[in-house]
Amino acid sequence: MKKMNHPLFLCPVRAPRAAALAAAAVLAFSATAFPCFSITAMAQEKQVSRITTEYDDGTREVTEYQYDQNGNNTVTADRYRDGSTRTITRSYGENGDAVSEQSVYYDAETNTTYTYESIQRDVSPRSYYRTTTEYGDGTWEQQETWGDSLLSPTKEVTVSVDGITTQTDYTYNETGQLLTERTVSSDGSWAQGESVYGENGELLSYYDAAYTAQTGILKERTLSSEGTGPAAAFRLLVTSTSPSGNQTKEESWHRPDDLQVTKKISFFGDASTVEEYSYDRDGLLSYYVKRDGESGRLIADTRNTRSPGMEEIISTDELGTMTTSRTVSQVGITSTYSRTEAADGAYSCTEYSTRDADGAYLSYRSEDGDENGPTSSQEILYSEDGSYTSTSRSADGAVTVSRYNASHSPLSQTVTKPDGRTETTVWEYREDGLPARKVTSYSDGTGDTVVTYQYDDTGTLTDSTETRANGMSAVTRYWSDYDGDGDFYQYQEDVTYNGGQSLSRLDEESWTLSRSTITYSTGDIAQEMLEADYTGDNPVYRHRISYRDGNTEERVLAGDLEYWNRSSELETRVETYLETGWMG
Repeated sequence: MKKMNHPLFLCPVRAPRAAALAAAAVLAFSATAFPCFSITAMAQEKQVSRITTEYDDGTREVTEYQYDQNGNNTVTADRYRDGSTRTITRSYGENGDAVSEQSVYYDAETNTTYTYESIQRDVSPRSYYRTTTEYGDGTWEQQETWGDSLLSPTKEVTVSVDGITTQTDYTYNETGQLLTERTVSSDGSWAQGESVYGENGELLSYYDAAYTAQTGILKERTLSSEGTGPAAAFRLLVTSTSPSGNQTKEESWHRPDDLQVTKKISFFGDASTVEEYSYDRDGLLSYYVKRDGESGRLIADTRNTRSPGMEEIISTDELGTMTTSRTVSQVGITSTYSRTEAADGAYSCTEYSTRDADGAYLSYRSEDGDENGPTSSQEILYSEDGSYTSTSRSADGAVTVSRYNASHSPLSQTVTKPDGRTETTVWEYREDGLPARKVTSYSDGTGDTVVTYQYDDTGTLTDSTETRANGMSAVTRYWSDYDGDGDFYQYQEDVTYNGGQSLSRLDEESWTLSRSTITYSTGDIAQEMLEADYTGDNPVYRHRISYRDGNTEERVLAGDLEYWNRSSELETRVETYLETGWMG
């Protein structure tokens, strides 16, 4: 029978520095908290099995298992196709129970190593756990836990990435309930907690305090029980003290059965507020009120009224805004109403109904207004097939009537201005739901303007035709091209009037260039180009004008400001030219 040291305590000469330090730490720990123990091995023989998975891209994954002569799995080693690895090492006692385990996982993607170690003993503390995370930049963090079970530790020590060490000690009573918890950090922060229980294990009182060294703020909480029977309650006192001695305090009372708050008093220097809560038999809030602690002035309140099939909530906030919401359910339909009214008379209300079976809307109405009455509104009526009609009125008096199909695609829309002018749009779709045609008509009482848009089989706009009451018309053709990666994009519009005038605009965008080229059929300017060249360290802006007499004028612009000024001038010139096309 040969005695073998626990594998966790071995430190090979060629082991990486991190592994050597980890092994040394465990060895030092075992000499203090846990006496070093040995495991008896029946023989040196071991069994090895290996599973290899090969992929089409030439990568492979390998899992290797090692067993002792008793069939115990002592080592499991995984090598993943991305370069990550995981090794689990276990040791066993004479009765075959695992007494220690070490798991080392290396994440190749993040260059991070995670090490988990555990040791089990027959004497208290029975368990020791250590988790270490080593990051690719050389930083690390660690947590060690001692205890008779993982759920009831007696001591925890953590080391954060920034080097702060924190130790927490726990004590328990005979039944395993936590009595004290004390934490000390190397940066000067600390925390402590104490619990007191009754004869039947019920919590009678609790106190904890926490001091944060970085802010100098001390927070304390005291929980105690008061009264008996229906008057029983938990009283919670929370105090926060700043380094200058300023203190805020909050005192609250809670129902012992569900811990819902019934009263809260908040202190801010010499000022205070009092909040009270009431609940119905189902534990739902039925009444809430907030008052000034000194004068008793009402600050805010909420009243909930519930009955079978109906719930109404009326509340007023600290700004004097009152909100009323009501929900009524009957015969498979739920109706909801909500209204918010500010202290200055401004209001907003919404009312809608839905079908309980599928949640589909049946109707919807909203309205905004002020002390003088409504300013805007919207009403939506739904049909059985899922289509719906929306009617809205804006603050300027315009009325918009829109129809949609069940897929929420627009079918028609008519906008009527207060002066009688109208704008009507009708959409047509292909069987696959993509747009096929759109016609917009403008009417001002003296004649109509009609714009027709055509789309190709992919739903892309290809051309439009605009016809005005004076007989003039213009056809615009659209063209675009781009690569799949979004590195290059071109967009072109060609406008031709029936009077003979035309304009072509080509916009080009890439990572290194932004260029607009305008070609005119009439006038002194035949073509002009404005571009921003980003190939160098600093952008270079150019503006070129080609005149109809053959002369060309080109200049490099001074900077961003001149570029944007020239861009604005170009857009104005294009708009003016397009408008003259309607004059024939």
